[in-house]
Amino acid sequence: MIEFDYTIERNEGDEIRTIKPNDRIGTSLPNLAYIEAQNSMGKSTFLDILALAFFGIESPKVKETLKMKLKSYLNASQEKLIFDYKIGLNGSSSLVLQSKKTSETGKDIYVYEILNGKKKKLTHESFFKNYALIYDTPEDTLKRLEDLKKTIKEEQDEIGSRIDTFQKHIEEILQNISDYELRDELERDIEKLFNQKEKLRHEIDSAKSLENVIDNLKLLKQLDLLKSKRQEKQDMLDLLLETIDQKAKNEKRTKEIKKDLKKELGEIEKLFNEISESLEKNLPSDHPLTEPAILNRLSVDSLLREDSESIFEDLFNRILEYIEDLKSLSIDDDEEFKNIELLKELESLLSQYSSYDLELPGIKHSINEYLSVLREEIDKNSDMLKQKKLLDDLPYLIDEVQYHIENFKDTSRKLGKYGEAFNYNEIMFEDVDQQVSELTKEIEKVDEDIRYIEAICKQKKVNTSDIAVSINELSLGEKNLEYKSYSVEELEKKIIKLREDIESKSEKLSNVNVMIKDKESQIKRSATIEKSPFLSRKKDLERILRKVKGLNVKFNKDFKQYVSLQDPDKDNKELMQYLDLISIYLGKIVGTVDYFGEKKVKKINLEDGIVVLEGNKKIPFSRLSTGRSQSAFLKAQLSVKDNRKIIALFDEISTMDKKSLEPIFSVVERLYAEGRLIACIMVRPTDGETRVREIKGGDLIDW
Repeated sequence: MIEFDYTIERNEGDEIRTIKPNDRIGTSLPNLAYIEAQNSMGKSTFLDILALAFFGIESPKVKETLKMKLKSYLNASQEKLIFDYKIGLNGSSSLVLQSKKTSETGKDIYVYEILNGKKKKLTHESFFKNYALIYDTPEDTLKRLEDLKKTIKEEQDEIGSRIDTFQKHIEEILQNISDYELRDELERDIEKLFNQKEKLRHEIDSAKSLENVIDNLKLLKQLDLLKSKRQEKQDMLDLLLETIDQKAKNEKRTKEIKKDLKKELGEIEKLFNEISESLEKNLPSDHPLTEPAILNRLSVDSLLREDSESIFEDLFNRILEYIEDLKSLSIDDDEEFKNIELLKELESLLSQYSSYDLELPGIKHSINEYLSVLREEIDKNSDMLKQKKLLDDLPYLIDEVQYHIENFKDTSRKLGKYGEAFNYNEIMFEDVDQQVSELTKEIEKVDEDIRYIEAICKQKKVNTSDIAVSINELSLGEKNLEYKSYSVEELEKKIIKLREDIESKSEKLSNVNVMIKDKESQIKRSATIEKSPFLSRKKDLERILRKVKGLNVKFNKDFKQYVSLQDPDKDNKELMQYLDLISIYLGKIVGTVDYFGEKKVKKINLEDGIVVLEGNKKIPFSRLSTGRSQSAFLKAQLSVKDNRKIIALFDEISTMDKKSLEPIFSVVERLYAEGRLIACIMVRPTDGETRVREIKGGDLIDW
């Protein structure tokens, strides 16, 4: 019996309407019920809630359009729903399925299985392991046979799932057999792994020991290098400090020499100027000795050049040669020069009175007139005077400047004893203070590095008091003695290589430990495994497994593709064989159709839209009445090829007359008698009165 009750508060915008079960239908029904009622009598609402109550939203045998409709009942803003449905099945075991929704606004639905008085809550996964829900409303009765493709897909998926489960079960049995058989082999493997483990441990320990000794050797060599470097820096510092001390001792003498040098420079510069002036004043402007290139040589800058000696020697020789030439021209007559000098003195004397208008006695000329005559005479002999001046001045000046140049050079050589560099503006000492500061900092840095290395050595208990002895005492072994001749850089490379080797072997050791643990787990597991009853059938199981794997691929891959093809490739032999077998299968589950009498179906060809009867009579789907198409489809829907119990709900079966319903009634009653169908509700609209009848004995009995 089916017992139910529900309340819906539906928000219709202008009012809130309350909907309850229709009194004419009632709140209890037989398990196999046939309902006829006018529209708006609540027959579809009853079916909707029944489907929703038993996981219709999750059922693969409910169309998406119907699922959308079922979900709308859970929209609390429009529908506030509560219900309580029970489906009871009496037989060898008392079974009741119950579904409740107690909250008007919540979405939670609670489903229970009550078996022999024991109540158990069901999820949709656990529900569909033992039960199947079918809810169908025809959308286009002319295409009902074409809808069988969905049924085929669902059944294939179910079979594929069961094959996959069966494959895993066989694999588990074979794994248990393998674990049982491999116990001795596992023990041998573990023994080999333990030997490998010990070998790796020994190699790692040896490498670590060698790496430690080489690291100690590297530290000692680093320390030795640092101490040598420190001594080198200290020697340089000591030398600089001695230089500074010597500098202080020489400072007084240096100042005196600088003073003498500056004095000599002043004298030389003064004499250079006198020689230049004498040449410029007493020689014609176009004379070679007055050219700038010649006169520029008479400078202190020339004196400080490395080739100064040759510069001055050449210049002075040219001047002296010129003086000798003048002497050869007989311009050294003293009487003549004395007369000219007398005229100059007279001109100088008379010039003092040139402002007076006086006439000189005896010559009848004024002073100015006489001065003009004197000056003309003096001008005539000006070149002679200039040459005389050069003859008198230049030899003396040249002797003087050469004397002072030699004196300057001697004094400069004295200054050179004290490591001084000189230019004519200043005498500079090399600044060693900065070097002392830098060397001091470098020594401090080396001392810091020494302390760091010594601290590491102390931590590693390496004696650093005598580095040579400590290196000699290192235990390297005969084959590793060559490392003592390695540089620090070579030792560092060896250490890096050893560490890489240690890391690689440690990783291998870790993998071996994982393998040992895995093997031990297998042994532990196999120790608890009893001898399998299928041990003697291992080869048979392996053969079966190969076949099951092939079936798994077919059902869960190939057939899934085949059933969805819209335009099958007729050259694909396997595909065409599959489609032919599907058409035969559909013919078997439909059984018969009423076509001018009850006819047995041989095939239903979905691709060509043809029903093939026995005798190979072919009938297009369009030639079958809608009721007969609907009847064939429902028979296929009820053909669940497993032991799950079915709840079947069929709405809007108005196209089916009594004749097309009879085969459905037959299937329904047979499944109910076998305990494989626990409820079937069939609903059709009518313009007459509401009637609820029970399907019984191939007919409809009033309820």
